[in-house]
Amino acid sequence: MKKLLILSLLLITAASGDEKKEEEANEVITNMCEEMKHKMHEATVAGWNYASNVTDENQKIKTAVQEKLAKYIKEKGLEVKEYPYEEFKNETLKRMMRKLQDIGDSALDAEDFRELNGAIVKMQSNYAKVKVP
Repeated sequence: MKKLLILSLLLITAASGDEKKEEEANEVITNMCEEMKHKMHEATVAGWNYASNVTDENQKIKTAVQEKLAKYIKEKGLEVKEYPYEEFKNETLKRMMRKLQDIGDSALDAEDFRELNGAIVKMQSNYAKVKVP
């Protein structure tokens, strides 16, 4: 009987710990989504400004914003990996955490990301400046 009581207490303690982790993760994701919304908007505006007015200044702004966004995505993606989200009950939270771990080209180190981004910007610039006879 004593063993059953101890086992029950251990399971309840573990379950409450999991619920706390899930609540904490939900709060982190909520804050992250709000921050991400603003950062993505800034990147979209910088990209639009460059696409609609191809200048060196707009290119520098776009590149700086993209590098800042990539750094943020990488940091947050690694932060999300620390949560045992597979055990969470909230399916939406699990899906969001799984998606936020996919950091894409943000996984590159800063120099490689800068090189990739530079190549993409050069291709966009060439395309935008080509003269059609």
